[in-house]
Amino acid sequence: MTEAPDVDRLFAQLPAAANVIFLSPLCDDESASVARRLAARGHPVTVVSPDATATNTAGHRLARLERGDRLRELRAAGVEVYDWAEGRSLQGLLGQAGGGR
Repeated sequence: MTEAPDVDRLFAQLPAAANVIFLSPLCDDESASVARRLAARGHPVTVVSPDATATNTAGHRLARLERGDRLRELRAAGVEVYDWAEGRSLQGLLGQAGGGR
């Protein structure tokens, strides 16, 4: 898959020692690919993924399954992933994840 020019430009400008917090609902394969590529380049990557699939329609159920697969694949690749559930504050999620850091 060829990344968009903006993504290539980001990769070129990102300092080698950069820690990356990647915020994405992971509703498509390309966003998960970008996170994996960042990790493969040696960047510590933390994905914070708000769940945009909470509505209980057939389309949302399928999207939820696909998103769940992306979350598992990223974790299997060694990427730190936090599933941000509806109604939960970002501060609470990150506070629990980082021990308050």
